[in-house]
Amino acid sequence: MKTSTSPLSIALVAAQFALIAVLISPARTLLPTELSDTPATLLLLASVVLAVWALISMRAGTFTVVPEPRSTAQLVTRGPYARVRHPMYTAVLLGALGAALMRNSAIDWIACVLLVVVLLLKINREEQLLMTRYPEYVDYRSRTAALVPGCY
Repeated sequence: MKTSTSPLSIALVAAQFALIAVLISPARTLLPTELSDTPATLLLLASVVLAVWALISMRAGTFTVVPEPRSTAQLVTRGPYARVRHPMYTAVLLGALGAALMRNSAIDWIACVLLVVVLLLKINREEQLLMTRYPEYVDYRSRTAALVPGCY
């Protein structure tokens, strides 16, 4: 089953990466310099750890940045996917929050909020496609949080 990538999906991915670029640029400003940077640093580290764990937990041929599942993809429900349906998005949001906390600038906080909106739109699109592709996704969705275990 080949799924083509829609213009909406391309726009969401472009917006996501543009906002991430705002949040990580310049990268040197994300390095801790004071003890008060500890919470932001921990969020940034948690982001990296969660992203790596999610990637390791995926089956080969599953990862894609667009909402449309790859033709070789399989539904993954192990590792962090056992706790949240979208751990890669959770990792991105943890990193965004860490970056915004680290620099505490209006631009970073605006980019962080806009990134939440973009990822929620992307999740909505992706979940519609996953429910169509994998009949078992409906049950998985009903028992697994989207982004934050036990919360959302």
